[in-house]
Amino acid sequence: DIRVIMKALKIAVILLLGSSVTLLAIPKDYVVAGGSVAINTVDPGLVLDYSLASGLTGTSFTLNDGLSSSFGFFNIWTTESAINNDDKSWKPISATLSFSTPISSATIDGDTYGVKAGFLGSYQAGKVVWDGPATMILSDRTFQISLSNETFNAGYLWSLGCKGATVEATVTQITSVPDGGITLMLLGLGLSGLAFGRRFMKA
Repeated sequence: DIRVIMKALKIAVILLLGSSVTLLAIPKDYVVAGGSVAINTVDPGLVLDYSLASGLTGTSFTLNDGLSSSFGFFNIWTTESAINNDDKSWKPISATLSFSTPISSATIDGDTYGVKAGFLGSYQAGKVVWDGPATMILSDRTFQISLSNETFNAGYLWSLGCKGATVEATVTQITSVPDGGITLMLLGLGLSGLAFGRRFMKA
């Protein structure tokens, strides 16, 4: 009987509606595949070097909506001994972080420059500042990646120090979709079936 079938279909859609509310916010796995950095390596400007953080590749974590995870991305330092006038010029930097889960990559741009402050410029250091976070919109989730602003090679006797800094990456999950959207697809099919059944009964 078509009425029995319609009733069963309606119950199934109601159950799916109720379960989808819970399923729409589910934990998602992340695995870092690696990264790369493009920096200023010649004069003019602050001459820099970098190395990826130990253990970056293979870093893994699980996030639910609204939660974040931070980890060391790369180490940065200058090979210069002091800040000269050309070193105070802002130079572009870009960093690309790649994931094997989910398969994706994002590039964030920023700037590096040298600073002099204090008595006759006795304090000297390098700085890196980043633009806004990168937003990744994938089929099963939306997340953001931001990088930490850092001061490195700080020195106080009219010269630079020897200690670099570690730039941290922070991944924040914004929203998630269960099973790559399968639940939403089934929900849509169920609602379509109900609409078709009503039209069939009226015919």
